[in-house]
Amino acid sequence: MSIGDCSEQSIPTTGSGNPKVGKFEHSTTHSEGVNEVTYLIDISVANEEGGFCFAAHAEVTGPEGGETAWAEGTPFEGKNWAMYVEANVSDCEVVDDGGGVK
Repeated sequence: MSIGDCSEQSIPTTGSGNPKVGKFEHSTTHSEGVNEVTYLIDISVANEEGGFCFAAHAEVTGPEGGETAWAEGTPFEGKNWAMYVEANVSDCEVVDDGGGVK
Protein backbone atom coordinates (compact mmCIF):
# COMPACT_ATOMS: atom_id res chain seq x y z
CA MET A 1 0.00 0.00 0.00
CA SER A 2 1.13 3.53 -0.76
CA ILE A 3 -0.53 6.58 0.77
CA GLY A 4 -0.08 10.36 0.72
CA ASP A 5 -1.31 13.74 -0.44
CA CYS A 6 -3.16 13.51 -3.78
CA SER A 7 -1.94 16.91 -5.02
CA GLU A 8 1.69 15.90 -4.48
CA GLN A 9 1.29 12.68 -6.50
CA SER A 10 2.92 10.82 -3.61
CA ILE A 11 2.17 7.32 -4.95
CA PRO A 12 5.31 6.27 -6.84
CA THR A 13 4.73 5.90 -10.58
CA THR A 14 6.81 5.35 -13.69
CA GLY A 15 7.22 7.99 -16.39
CA SER A 16 4.32 6.37 -18.27
CA GLY A 17 1.96 6.61 -15.27
CA ASN A 18 2.07 3.02 -14.06
CA PRO A 19 2.45 2.50 -10.29
CA LYS A 20 5.80 1.20 -8.98
CA VAL A 21 4.35 -1.56 -6.79
CA GLY A 22 7.75 -2.65 -5.48
CA LYS A 23 8.33 0.90 -4.20
CA PHE A 24 5.16 1.15 -2.07
CA GLU A 25 6.09 2.09 1.51
CA HIS A 26 3.80 -0.41 3.31
CA SER A 27 3.96 -4.13 2.60
CA THR A 28 3.88 -7.41 4.46
CA THR A 29 3.75 -11.10 3.65
CA HIS A 30 0.85 -13.11 5.00
CA SER A 31 0.16 -16.80 5.37
CA GLU A 32 -2.43 -18.57 3.28
CA GLY A 33 -6.01 -17.91 4.38
CA VAL A 34 -5.57 -14.23 5.33
CA ASN A 35 -8.50 -12.33 3.81
CA GLU A 36 -8.12 -8.90 5.40
CA VAL A 37 -5.21 -6.68 6.41
CA THR A 38 -5.36 -3.44 8.40
CA TYR A 39 -2.72 -0.73 8.41
CA LEU A 40 -2.82 2.11 10.96
CA ILE A 41 -1.53 5.24 9.23
CA ASP A 42 -0.55 8.52 10.90
CA ILE A 43 -3.00 11.32 10.11
CA SER A 44 -0.11 13.54 8.98
CA VAL A 45 -0.27 11.91 5.51
CA ALA A 46 -3.45 13.92 4.81
CA ASN A 47 -3.38 17.44 3.43
CA GLU A 48 -4.74 20.48 5.34
CA GLU A 49 -8.32 19.67 4.26
CA GLY A 50 -8.00 16.05 5.40
CA GLY A 51 -7.68 14.59 1.91
CA PHE A 52 -5.34 11.80 0.90
CA CYS A 53 -4.86 9.18 -1.81
CA PHE A 54 -3.88 5.54 -1.49
CA ALA A 55 -3.19 2.61 -3.75
CA ALA A 56 -3.57 -0.89 -2.36
CA HIS A 57 -2.19 -3.81 -4.35
CA ALA A 58 -2.18 -7.49 -3.40
CA GLU A 59 -0.95 -10.75 -4.81
CA VAL A 60 -3.77 -13.18 -4.11
CA THR A 61 -4.56 -16.83 -4.65
CA GLY A 62 -7.94 -17.60 -6.14
CA PRO A 63 -9.69 -20.71 -7.44
CA GLU A 64 -7.73 -20.43 -10.72
CA GLY A 65 -4.34 -19.80 -9.04
CA GLY A 66 -2.35 -16.62 -8.36
CA GLU A 67 -3.36 -13.18 -9.59
CA THR A 68 -3.13 -9.53 -8.56
CA ALA A 69 -5.80 -7.30 -7.06
CA TRP A 70 -6.24 -3.52 -6.56
CA ALA A 71 -8.49 -1.50 -4.27
CA GLU A 72 -11.24 -0.15 -6.54
CA GLY A 73 -10.91 3.53 -7.41
CA THR A 74 -9.63 5.83 -10.15
CA PRO A 75 -7.42 4.27 -12.85
CA PHE A 76 -3.77 5.36 -13.05
CA GLU A 77 -2.76 7.09 -16.28
CA GLY A 78 -0.61 4.18 -17.51
CA LYS A 79 -1.74 1.23 -19.62
CA ASN A 80 -2.73 -1.19 -16.85
CA TRP A 81 -5.67 -1.88 -14.58
CA ALA A 82 -4.10 -0.38 -11.44
CA MET A 83 -6.23 2.05 -9.39
CA TYR A 84 -5.92 4.54 -6.55
CA VAL A 85 -8.51 5.90 -4.11
CA GLU A 86 -9.11 9.54 -3.18
CA ALA A 87 -10.41 9.75 0.39
CA ASN A 88 -10.83 12.10 3.34
CA VAL A 89 -9.93 11.64 7.00
CA SER A 90 -13.61 12.15 7.86
CA ASP A 91 -14.32 8.88 5.96
CA CYS A 92 -11.97 6.87 8.23
CA GLU A 93 -12.73 4.74 11.24
CA VAL A 94 -11.38 6.19 14.50
CA VAL A 95 -9.30 3.72 16.53
CA ASP A 96 -8.38 4.07 20.21
CA ASP A 97 -5.75 1.55 21.24
CA GLY A 98 -5.73 2.72 24.85
CA GLY A 99 -2.97 5.21 24.14
CA GLY A 100 -5.19 7.78 22.48
CA VAL A 101 -7.17 8.16 19.27
CA LYS A 102 -5.36 7.43 16.01
